[in-house]
Amino acid sequence: MDIAEWSELYRIVTSEEGGVTGPWHNDRVPYMVEPMRAITDPRSRRVVVMSGTQMGKTMACILNAAGYYIMLDPCAIMLAEPTVELARTLSGKRFVPMIAEIPELREKISVEKARSSGNTILEKSFPGGYIVFAGANSAASLKSRPIRVLLCDEVDEWPRDLEGQGSAIELAIARTDGQPDPVIVIVSTPTIKNHSNIEDEYTESTQERWSHTCPSCGVPSQHRPSYKDADGQRQTLIDFATLKRKCPNCDEEYTRREWDRTDPGGGLYVADNPGHQTRGFHVNSWDSHLTWPYLIDQFRKANALAKRGDTSKLKTFINTKNAETWEAEAEIVSSHSLERRREMYPQPSEDNAYILPDGVCAITMGVDTQDTRLAYQVVGWGAGFESWALEYHEIWGSPAQGSVWNELDAVFRRQWGFKNGRRLKIARTCIDTGGHFGTQVHTFCRARVNRGCVPIQGRGGDKVPITERAKRSKERGLYLIGVDGLKTNLYQYLRDGKPGDGQTHFPVGENGEDTHGIGADYFDMLTAEKRILSREAKTGKPVYIWELPEGKQNEALDTWVYARAALQFITPRIGEYLSRLTAQAAWAKSPNDDEPAIDTPRVQVALAQRKPLPGSRNAVLAGRGIQF
Repeated sequence: MDIAEWSELYRIVTSEEGGVTGPWHNDRVPYMVEPMRAITDPRSRRVVVMSGTQMGKTMACILNAAGYYIMLDPCAIMLAEPTVELARTLSGKRFVPMIAEIPELREKISVEKARSSGNTILEKSFPGGYIVFAGANSAASLKSRPIRVLLCDEVDEWPRDLEGQGSAIELAIARTDGQPDPVIVIVSTPTIKNHSNIEDEYTESTQERWSHTCPSCGVPSQHRPSYKDADGQRQTLIDFATLKRKCPNCDEEYTRREWDRTDPGGGLYVADNPGHQTRGFHVNSWDSHLTWPYLIDQFRKANALAKRGDTSKLKTFINTKNAETWEAEAEIVSSHSLERRREMYPQPSEDNAYILPDGVCAITMGVDTQDTRLAYQVVGWGAGFESWALEYHEIWGSPAQGSVWNELDAVFRRQWGFKNGRRLKIARTCIDTGGHFGTQVHTFCRARVNRGCVPIQGRGGDKVPITERAKRSKERGLYLIGVDGLKTNLYQYLRDGKPGDGQTHFPVGENGEDTHGIGADYFDMLTAEKRILSREAKTGKPVYIWELPEGKQNEALDTWVYARAALQFITPRIGEYLSRLTAQAAWAKSPNDDEPAIDTPRVQVALAQRKPLPGSRNAVLAGRGIQF
């Protein structure tokens, strides 16, 4: 008797497990019959199931397998979940109710709540063996004792490096070493391509897909909306309008019902890598109880959001419904496209060497420290965070030398003006303290705190706030900057390139030459990094990270990010502030207009009273009427 036969005879689906309750019927999940049979097949080294969610893989290949071995082939069993807490939940909410519904199992395992050494929520004994419920987040849990039957659930949530000891899956499998006939079952919904445990396991297997025989040509193929051909081009299979699927072999189209009734068992598995000792099975939600109209509607909604830049729901659909790994394209921007978008700014005059484009309401600066130079960028800002790159330069020399900082100080003192004569100064500046010259940065900023100079340190992570005071720093006034979120915003603005909120402007000379330090090298640095989907080494959770290719420089990107962060130190409501100044349109007013310029002491003091500069005192700012 195999597990599929045992399930038909003994298994009762409980209300706690969801779905249709009552006696188990294989014809409700025909795609799980062959995996259950393979588990007890002595020719199978291990069994891998990569499927969509809510398709019965945990019930069929984990719980049913556990019940089978407890009743008919008692031995040491480990049932492992992504975390100890999830293992505890599965034991109490699904395993125990299953045992309680099957008299033959209830005779072997006590389901009473009374706690004893042989009956706990994470371990239960029975004649001839025991079952341990383990969490893949605990090396001690996985390495507890030798086992013969290993049942691994949702392995894509398992860490690829557990507590520095290597793959959690391999640590668990090591518990079966020395067993003459070990049983290893690995099931999961896939997640991220090249970071998916289940995809790795499935690749090293027979790679069997649940398929349906074509009524015309007799060649079986899998239900899926599309596939990649030999040239890497995606070919559509399911017509969303007619609800018909095309045969990739003969191009004939049939409805789901027409496809499903060609095979007596509702379908069959076809191996792409036959002969491998590991049996691997793949089935997706297009073969589940869900209707195709429902799946198509979900896909359309997710795809519409993805076209607007939010890929989260599309990724979930690809993982949980198509049972495929999400292959995210790295978020990159073409430097050449940005070069072509450069525009002429107002030309300097004898009275004003630094003319501002109309629309600029505030100016900030970001400074990056390197061992051999300081890189700085001056950026102008308008309503909706529209930005103008005003200048990028590098001051060569070790930051340990005072002359380097003197040159930077001269940039602080520079005034920028509109064509009508009204002028702006740099309102706030963020200087990176990373590297080997943090002491020099703090010294420089302390002497200029009243001019809006803030020492900062970049901090990665999508959920890190733009600015946050460092709590453990020995240096007073240090702020942490959430650089990843700012980079993501910038790249969205750069890819869009449309007029309006977030639009980015870059200057070009009168004859198309580079100007203000903005040229090919600048754009290469601004677009050097790429945002990719990866996994945390410890937890295995999917995360986005910014990656700088080897040999690339990114000072233009870093300084832009720091200049953007500097805006937050003007006022917490920086968006409203920029909109209010845009409405005043200082660049359009007459030089003789009685309305004060937008960087007068009166305006700046009001801002300082609402949002004091880091490390400064309200009384000093308000009493002296400092300009920044």
